[in-house]
Amino acid sequence: MDQNSSPLAKYQRESVSVLLNIWIYFNLVSNNILLPILLFTILVSNRLQRHATFINVCSTWVLSGIFSLLLFYAHQYRDSEPHKALCIAQASLLFGIPPMWGAAAFVFFYYVYKSLEGKTQQSEFGTLVSWLMFGAPYLFQISFSAVALVISLKRPDLVNRQFSYFYCDLHFRPLALARTTFVMFCIACTSLVQLLLIYKTYRNYSAIRRLSTPEAKAQLHSILRCVVRVSTLAIYVAFGSVLELVSIIRPESILPQMYMATVGTVVFLVFGTQWDVLCVWFPCLFKQESQQVTGDSLPRTLKLNRDSIIRS
Repeated sequence: MDQNSSPLAKYQRESVSVLLNIWIYFNLVSNNILLPILLFTILVSNRLQRHATFINVCSTWVLSGIFSLLLFYAHQYRDSEPHKALCIAQASLLFGIPPMWGAAAFVFFYYVYKSLEGKTQQSEFGTLVSWLMFGAPYLFQISFSAVALVISLKRPDLVNRQFSYFYCDLHFRPLALARTTFVMFCIACTSLVQLLLIYKTYRNYSAIRRLSTPEAKAQLHSILRCVVRVSTLAIYVAFGSVLELVSIIRPESILPQMYMATVGTVVFLVFGTQWDVLCVWFPCLFKQESQQVTGDSLPRTLKLNRDSIIRS
């Protein structure tokens, strides 16, 4: 009996096909539909204000979803050997995504930490620093993708779907190790900033608890909401960096690919459920909350913003 036609081989093909459909679903719905809707809402609504570092976090996963689904949009996602030019393009573009989201995550959490100190304006950061904060993720993405493109054109035999069945990937270990090292460095810096953020939040929490005014209590709730949302994303991204190491040790494992496909969903659930966003999407259901969110009667003792300190 032919090994490819055996019941076990057929079962394995069907299992991979199901996982491929799930992977496509997460990338399509979350990264190509929901997050663009959230970004569009923030950009066109006068009632929503978000800093550029937050826009970067969302844009990172939008680009990730688009690049990941190039084979799907070209109707070649079930082909074992897609068109070589398309495969090289996808492998090169995707190679720069992990450095991009690593840099975007660090810059975002750095801004959140600085916002607790009230240093959230461009004049306080400096024009050059502000531009670096905004452009760094895209600069790293372009750099890694450009190097991957050069190697892919010189060694097209290294670009295939042998291990990364969901998409075309470049299997060049030295560059993969460099990418993983960079991403781990970004996540380590992000974790350090997160610890500093928790420490500063605890100090502010203790200071506010000694106040008994309604404004102070509202301020306290605002801080806690922000910390819970930001910490949720931080933990999820940190675990993803661990899986980045797994992809180096065991390139045939599909767990890292499946996990990273869900990050866009987490980003949407964390930040797409904020009160001011819900008020814009569902003004009839959240009319009362909308009036509470848009008003800013809190004292600026701790220099925090209402509902979330990630606003500019």
